[in-house]
Amino acid sequence: MWIVDRGKKHAITSVYLCSTYRKKRLINTGEVEREVEHPVVRAMNVEEAVTKELEPSELGTKEHWDNAYKEELEHYEADGVPGEDWFGPRIKTTIVEFLKKSLDLKSDVKIIDLGCGCGPVLTALNEAGFSNLTGVDYSENAVELCRAVCQDNGFAANIKVFDLVDGPIDELGTYDVCIDKGTYDAISLIPSSSQTQARNKYLDNVVSLMTGDSIFILASCNWTMAELTSQTLNRFTVVGDVPTRKFSFGGKTGNDVSILVLKKSE
Repeated sequence: MWIVDRGKKHAITSVYLCSTYRKKRLINTGEVEREVEHPVVRAMNVEEAVTKELEPSELGTKEHWDNAYKEELEHYEADGVPGEDWFGPRIKTTIVEFLKKSLDLKSDVKIIDLGCGCGPVLTALNEAGFSNLTGVDYSENAVELCRAVCQDNGFAANIKVFDLVDGPIDELGTYDVCIDKGTYDAISLIPSSSQTQARNKYLDNVVSLMTGDSIFILASCNWTMAELTSQTLNRFTVVGDVPTRKFSFGGKTGNDVSILVLKKSE
């Protein structure tokens, strides 16, 4: 994790608690755009990307998210401040700008936010002019909060409770764009011996949400580009990536957040 002391960062272990780190950094330094050092640099090419499971964390449990969103819902009802934006505001903006400018998508394309949380991605998509929006989350509290945020921001979105690992995926239909900003990371932290199985079930379900023309935007702060490519190559084809802030450590260069653009394999 990261420990922030008077605005200075000290690398202790890995970045699997990036959400906690992000919240502390925002409080201590503000959202300052700058180059940062990364505590762990893993394989930077697919051939070397041998996946090792991440250490289990409470961030991989439904109980944690139910409790977290219960608290955030209470705060929202009290003071109107929405919950934490996983990865911070910069990444959702980067993804939405990519969809708007690089892909030149029509405003009515069907977009699903996989693990919508309190709705920051959906809100950003709406502000960018996209109108056909769906969000799913396995936390009932997250869904209630997301619905309130969307309503209070004056736009309609189809928000529903759904488990993206074990749910009946056929109920959701198909989408032109599937976006994952942190859900794959959370699944990678489940406190059991079946992390790989859970990730694979999730990826299989994402494939079921796509047509041959759909794209899948996968953003992760836990895995490198090479690791994501290695983990998804049996189901998806990488068609590009979304540039994010770079870091250097130990003579290697990487990104603070990895964002792949994928299409399902034929």
